[in-house]
Amino acid sequence: MAFGIKCLNSATSSVQVDETYKNLTYTGKYTVATADYYEGQQPQDTANTTQVSYIDLNLGTTGTPFIAFNPAYNWVVLPTNWDGTTTTYQTMIEAPNGTSVEYYVFNEPPAISSPSGTGVLIRNAAGEPTFYHDYRYLKVVDVISAADYTTSGFSYSIPGGKTYAIMPLAFPIKAIQYQEGSAPAPLTRYRTQRWGYFVRNTGSAFTSTFKKYYDSRDAYFNNSANFDMNVDIRSYTIMVIDVTGY
Repeated sequence: MAFGIKCLNSATSSVQVDETYKNLTYTGKYTVATADYYEGQQPQDTANTTQVSYIDLNLGTTGTPFIAFNPAYNWVVLPTNWDGTTTTYQTMIEAPNGTSVEYYVFNEPPAISSPSGTGVLIRNAAGEPTFYHDYRYLKVVDVISAADYTTSGFSYSIPGGKTYAIMPLAFPIKAIQYQEGSAPAPLTRYRTQRWGYFVRNTGSAFTSTFKKYYDSRDAYFNNSANFDMNVDIRSYTIMVIDVTGY
């Protein structure tokens, strides 16, 4: 940077504000309700009662939205999709249909056409805001990661008077698919099972559990191909953020 302003963290000397660095800003807190059984769940199977809800973030073609949760129920993020216009987060909680779930959205700082009040506004060379006094920014408390959830479980204490949320960066997942039972020729009957890394807020801490959320016994494929599958990703990275007052 040839000229301008740079603010460094006193403990780590990492850049907090300058003309190139942009932190994510708080967009808002929203609520979504669970809607239906997840595909592959059997309503008559009382052992599989996990419900699913979908969150569509319609943000146009700009921005990189991230979501964070503070769930009172076991919760997991499933595959996320971006079609060029809409970012779709699919999230599942273990609770009856109609259960409300709050989530927080953080995105790149929006453009500022008419600054107001007294404070600080820093723009980069393209005229985009890199810091503005009216914005509320992503406040990272901790980043927790492990190479294997089976040997390093997740538990994180929440201090009194604080509201923390979880922002998933990478979750473990396990999926298997194998032949089971018979089917009319030339088809082969397959069974598919999937597990996810669920996190919940107990009131004093975030805890985790690895559990099955998908079990389909009626998948049929042409037996000319082998559809056996075994995926086991055990590492995880979870960001803990402070949303007190958000």
